[in-house]
Amino acid sequence: LLVEQAKLRFEQGRCAEMLEMTLPLISRSNPAGLPAWFRDAVWFRGNCFQRLGDFAASRREFDRLLGISWVLQQRQDFIMRAWVEMDYAEALI
Repeated sequence: LLVEQAKLRFEQGRCAEMLEMTLPLISRSNPAGLPAWFRDAVWFRGNCFQRLGDFAASRREFDRLLGISWVLQQRQDFIMRAWVEMDYAEALI
């Protein structure tokens, strides 16, 4: 539920609130099984940092997400990996 609320903050452009809400969720190491809520939290954090102009922080989040997406590729989740790589490329530009 918390990640859903954070997604809403992201969509509303309230990135500072979203980053604060998700910090406790992502501050621990990657949870077992890499659940969708965790991937989403890291993904939206990367996008929020990009919106706020903190490109170094955005890149750190997307670097983490690329590590997660490698696991996803092993699970044959190629579309998710493609979305991750596209957003990562935007963060680098």
